Amino acid sequence: MMIRNLFITGMMLFAVQSYALNASIATTTAYQELTQQATSETFKYTYYFTFALATEETINLAAFAKVNANFPLPAKDYDRDSQFGEWIRPIKSSCLNTRGVVLQRDSSVGVSTNSNCTVTAGQWYDPYTNKNYTDADDIQIDHVVALKNAYMTGAHAWTDAKRCLYANYLGNDFHLLSVNGPENMRKSDKSPLEWTPPNKSFICDYLRHWLEIKFIWELKLTPREVAAIENQLKENQCSTEDMTVSAAEIQANRRYMEANKNLCQ
Repeated sequence: MMIRNLFITGMMLFAVQSYALNASIATTTAYQELTQQATSETFKYTYYFTFALATEETINLAAFAKVNANFPLPAKDYDRDSQFGEWIRPIKSSCLNTRGVVLQRDSSVGVSTNSNCTVTAGQWYDPYTNKNYTDADDIQIDHVVALKNAYMTGAHAWTDAKRCLYANYLGNDFHLLSVNGPENMRKSDKSPLEWTPPNKSFICDYLRHWLEIKFIWELKLTPREVAAIENQLKENQCSTEDMTVSAAEIQANRRYMEANKNLCQ
């Protein structure tokens, strides 16, 4: 009888372990199915994500809300020049365009400019590569949430003026970043589904910036984008605190957007 009971107990334990293993495999398989075609995001989904409701004081950027509706697609293909325009002069009292303003802001020393009011030298720390640069030719200005991604996830429904403001936005210090040119080219218009910074110590910050920009501008997130972000948050041990911002910070950005809605006109 004792041998029989031990046999039954062993079989039950094996079944529990098998169930747990199968559940783990199922979860992994679901993630792999969502990300296996990471380089060919089509934005064609039968559902998508926005952000969950926040408290009056804080917002957890990693709390998502599923929307059971087809992902809204634009009627026109993305075209940067016609839809977002080029760099403008955001500060009327300065000859610098938006690129120049961001280079000036992000340099740890005073920048040098030439006779065309183009920044030529400074001291820039690139958080993507964890390296310093002094030649402005080595630096590109990255739209953290790329213009194409913004367009596909909601900006196609905006006015030209709002898209131009997005392209030249200076309401915070992370919407536009001074980064290494070749690395920015590798990033291109990719989301965290396809690219994260090679500097692993910056990934949690990068994900927070990505999500906060999407929250501020009320952009949508695709299912694979969310799956990839959740996986990156886990892999890089990003804390809830890392993904929490104050409601006051969001409101300040929204006020800036309203105050500068005609910046490009």
